[in-house]
Amino acid sequence: MLAAGIAKENILYLNFFDHRLGLLLNGNLGSIAEAYYSLFTEKKNAETVYCFFDEIQVAKGWEPFVERLMRTEKCEVFLTGSSSKLLSKELASQMRERSILGNISVFF
Repeated sequence: MLAAGIAKENILYLNFFDHRLGLLLNGNLGSIAEAYYSLFTEKKNAETVYCFFDEIQVAKGWEPFVERLMRTEKCEVFLTGSSSKLLSKELASQMRERSILGNISVFF
């Protein structure tokens, strides 16, 4: 992405196995977007932000968070992980009603 000219400030990466994100795992995921846009206020609804969330399946309430992010912010979301708890087929089934899967890339 950097080689393609995307500014590093437009790329957000979080690994949910990082112990420093412990408070986020209990349903406080909304603070991610708040913190990002407090740092980069000029990006909100002006530039695409590329969000990479690794192992997000360990966070409580991640599905509504991703759905809201896709619906209310100008971003593309990439979900990655190593868990068989959430295969691409299961993710499609879980988020089917939200009609946003076209904007999410999943790599498990």
